[in-house]
Amino acid sequence: GAPGPREILLQAVRSLREHRDFDAPWQRGDFDRDAAIDRVMALLATFVALDGTAQDPEDWLAQHVSRVARWFDENTLREGVRPRDHDALEAELRELRSRRYGWHYKGRARRMFSDDVSRDDVIERREALLQALDDVIERCDADVAACLQRDLRPVLDAYQEQKRAAGVLDFVDLLIRARDLLVGHATARRELQQRFSHYFVDEFQDTDPLQAEILLLLAADDPEQTRWREARPTPGKLFLVGDPKQSIYRFRRADVTIYESIKQRLAASGAQVVYLTTSFRAPPSLQALVNAAFAPLMQGSADGSQARYVPLEGARDEIATQPTVVALPVPEPYGDYGTVVSWKISKNLPDVVGAFVHWLVEKSGWTVAARDERGREVQEPLRARHVCLLFRRFKSFGNDVTRDYVRALEARRVPHV
Repeated sequence: GAPGPREILLQAVRSLREHRDFDAPWQRGDFDRDAAIDRVMALLATFVALDGTAQDPEDWLAQHVSRVARWFDENTLREGVRPRDHDALEAELRELRSRRYGWHYKGRARRMFSDDVSRDDVIERREALLQALDDVIERCDADVAACLQRDLRPVLDAYQEQKRAAGVLDFVDLLIRARDLLVGHATARRELQQRFSHYFVDEFQDTDPLQAEILLLLAADDPEQTRWREARPTPGKLFLVGDPKQSIYRFRRADVTIYESIKQRLAASGAQVVYLTTSFRAPPSLQALVNAAFAPLMQGSADGSQARYVPLEGARDEIATQPTVVALPVPEPYGDYGTVVSWKISKNLPDVVGAFVHWLVEKSGWTVAARDERGREVQEPLRARHVCLLFRRFKSFGNDVTRDYVRALEARRVPHV
């Protein structure tokens, strides 16, 4: 089930603990929460008025309207016997926004939803409602976060006191104290700057703010500079390698915007930005597929929080004897209404994949590139150990997604791990 208040507060304390170097009070914006919730409820009232008007009540879009209407009607009954509880509504609106209410449902491709309202009009009204709902949830979250940062400060102080009493440090302490040493002690800062002539940092997209501060102070050309945002690196002293598309460690304080801002600052100071665009693994046709899939979706953002896609170029020769991309057809992908549905695909895909892997290993005659004992590239027959199945997730609604694939391989006696 959903976590209770104690678990939520504990999670908030842990997050604040990891970011305690940002100890300034968080700003609370001018936000009238009750009025914002009232506006969303008014939009909901207009939307759920469509309930019962659909030409086809079994249509998925009509089912979504009915689900939202049931939620709204239950709240209306409660408010008939007591005043509106905005605290409770804040939590309930978050639950209403969940996927189980069917906000992604679009229904069948009929033009009219009801006798006088088109299907497109219903979807347009829903999008406006959804935008307002998301906005009020986001602003409520920001407001409560500022309150928690203030109210939970005594808990963080108690945590710090317990560590002092025990004589221990955690990982963030190591970073904070290293930074404080560089900022507060000129002799130590000057000695460390002189000790190392060059810094080579890999995976720089996973750098957190404290690590970036330490690095730029160590590489500064002015030993007296203590403000890392104003520090200028000594020419040639820093070599950073990173890929913002691979920034996945936000839970470890990594911030890709730090990567982007430092890259821009270094470039402004005379550093050279070099894009590595050669893919040594994929043949040109496979790389073209990857570029076509990702380039439209990764446009980048002005603040650097979303990486821009950099197309890669193939360096290998095209494979003329076998295809590089195969789209497997799935039998029986259709639901009750004759349209392709995801759950039917999920049900049939494991057996299709198992059969294809068996064909690859036993009958295809295809080869893969390998290295011989002298390091030269050679072609060898494709074996089971050359095949890797990638999954978006291992669990779905508590079920093991991989199990049916394992059974499909076992039924064909394909060795697997």
